[in-house]
Amino acid sequence: MTAAVDFIDAEGVAAMIGVSRHTFLGRRDQLEAREGFPPPMPHIRRPLLWRRSQVTAWIEAQGLFAPAVPSVDVGPNVVLLREARRA
Repeated sequence: MTAAVDFIDAEGVAAMIGVSRHTFLGRRDQLEAREGFPPPMPHIRRPLLWRRSQVTAWIEAQGLFAPAVPSVDVGPNVVLLREARRA
């Protein structure tokens, strides 16, 4: 497994939790402080990166749906629509 698969950026995290990148970054501090969301990996480079396994574990602990690894062209709304059709 490569490092690109193990780590995800803010856009990837946002897609996993079903919100826009802007919404995720705006709520990130609150999610970390109040809901135990994992902090990004400590490094001085940008972009911020999170361990995919930690984000997935947090999603499961919250009882949220964790979509399969989304492709670049699939946004969070497409994932939500797909899940709504299954319900």
